[in-house]
Amino acid sequence: MSEKLIIKNLQKFFKNNRSKVNFVHVDLLRSFKIKFINKKNFIKKHYDLMKLCANNSYLWFPAFNYQFPKKKLFNTIKDKSETGSFTELFRIFFSKWRTETPIFSIIGDGKKPSIDIKSNSIVNPFDKSSFFHLLYKMRSNIFFYGTEINSASFIMYVEETMDKQILYRYKKLFTGRIITRRNKKKVYLNLNVRPLEKKFPVEYNWKKIEKFLKKKKILLIYQENNRRFGVLNLRKATKLLQKKITDDP
Repeated sequence: MSEKLIIKNLQKFFKNNRSKVNFVHVDLLRSFKIKFINKKNFIKKHYDLMKLCANNSYLWFPAFNYQFPKKKLFNTIKDKSETGSFTELFRIFFSKWRTETPIFSIIGDGKKPSIDIKSNSIVNPFDKSSFFHLLYKMRSNIFFYGTEINSASFIMYVEETMDKQILYRYKKLFTGRIITRRNKKKVYLNLNVRPLEKKFPVEYNWKKIEKFLKKKKILLIYQENNRRFGVLNLRKATKLLQKKITDDP
């Protein structure tokens, strides 16, 4: 399938599932092949392609950094994004903001989302004050730019929205500090964690999940050779998976 046709079909899905903001998981090695001058130009060209595919909507990206449980510290300025080269370089060259949630921070264009974290507060990265819930309320899509659906952290948001505690996770509290340009805050990070993999191996059946979402026509996938693109309607997927988990936890 040609690049133009892939872009056209992605634009059609975004048009039919319109949102001002969309969330993007990125793997540049499995995306479009482009010519570039330097790193900054490389990131800008891919970013422009994402904007084109998503009909010029605002784009948010994961800038997750997983060191908080160990370091007890999250520095929004200095801590790298550990979700791939694109997000780290976009953070350095283009992003004007980064949210303060430990581990699950995001970056992007447009206005910074209003996620207010107060000192000595308990922070849940997937509750109704999280960016995931903002995406849900805005009827946003998840754009897989070179990535597969198994890169999607939204599944943890779905689990958090369930009325009962998920059987294969348990609550754990991590104490630490957030450092921003303006201040320092002590916070308590409340996470739904999984038991150690060696003792209690738990894996999502992503092929089954993908097949189910495609059948419901809320997930679009294009895969050709090493290239892969997809879009998922977050709100519709959340509602369907909530019911699926309730029926078969």
